[in-house]
Amino acid sequence: GVVLLRIAPGADGYHVLWDPSRGRHRATSELPAHLLVHARLAEASPVHPVVLHTHPTHLLALNHSPVGASEPSLNRALWSMLPEVKLLVPEGVALAPYRLPGTTELAEETSAALRRHRVVVWDRHGALAVERDLVEAFDLLDVLDKAARVFLLCLASGFEPRGLGAAELADLAELATRLGLGP
Repeated sequence: GVVLLRIAPGADGYHVLWDPSRGRHRATSELPAHLLVHARLAEASPVHPVVLHTHPTHLLALNHSPVGASEPSLNRALWSMLPEVKLLVPEGVALAPYRLPGTTELAEETSAALRRHRVVVWDRHGALAVERDLVEAFDLLDVLDKAARVFLLCLASGFEPRGLGAAELADLAELATRLGLGP
């Protein structure tokens, strides 16, 4: 289910803003990790107050493959599938090593990754995006999931994706810089 929370100043609690289950939800086991990420993010990047954690199906499937098992390979695959990925996420995504859900270790890995990235893929678990508002955070994860889907559809159709080449990706990186896109 989906529940929207507002984290209290100091990240020592929360207020439920929206709960379609009308109070029948239980706080996720990951809430302590989420609170720690919020606290660290408030210190490091107050311009990105929204943290969205979800389990994007295609991005996770790609992460389970050999291509998605390393940060450079995962980013190359995602960037090469859709020009929008290179424009919206020019810094790429971070790949945090697998950690037990809800642990301080996962929160620490995530916090460290958020110093360089706005999106962190939790290895074989889910993904987290930070942005100025919920729509922007969702858009980042949505375009990444679509890129992963295109990649996987190509493989399922029996061919390696052609993808955008190095020169095309360089042009997109230059355009992203000119447009002031990214973190």
